[in-house]
Amino acid sequence: MRRAMPRIRPVWWFPMLLFAFSAEASFSETWNEHRFRTKTREALVRVKKILDTNKEPTNAEEVPHVYDDKYALANYLTNTALAADLNILKEFGMGDQILETLNTKAAKNNRTILLSFEADERCEFIEEKEFYVDGKTKVVSSGFFGSSETKTMHKEKQWIWNYTVSYKIKIGVD
Repeated sequence: MRRAMPRIRPVWWFPMLLFAFSAEASFSETWNEHRFRTKTREALVRVKKILDTNKEPTNAEEVPHVYDDKYALANYLTNTALAADLNILKEFGMGDQILETLNTKAAKNNRTILLSFEADERCEFIEEKEFYVDGKTKVVSSGFFGSSETKTMHKEKQWIWNYTVSYKIKIGVD
């Protein structure tokens, strides 16, 4: 008996690349400040465990700063997000030459280029196998006519699946 279980992930756009990995993220959800602060607090606790004991990670709003620091922080975080996006695209095979070509076309035509990512994962059941494996228990008994040996056997099952994954990055214009 063969069973196919296709699972196709939805398309998401390049600027939202970082948010696509969050299982809880939904762009239709309303803003929940309490949830955001709770998640941030939990993340800071985890980061503090990783960093040295002399480091003290805190929320940006709780640190004394000047007005321009907010823009510097936004610039830093934007550049970090872009670097992460570029690393992901390179892992999917988009080299520097392809990215440079896209950048040139976007600048030349004064248009936005959209990148969409599609993943198609399929898992198909092939067969189930049963086999016996020698157990760890072995009993040797000896008597007048010789000795006998008894071993335990365990019945094991193995399920074989065919798992295939294909990824596509589509390039489009707005």
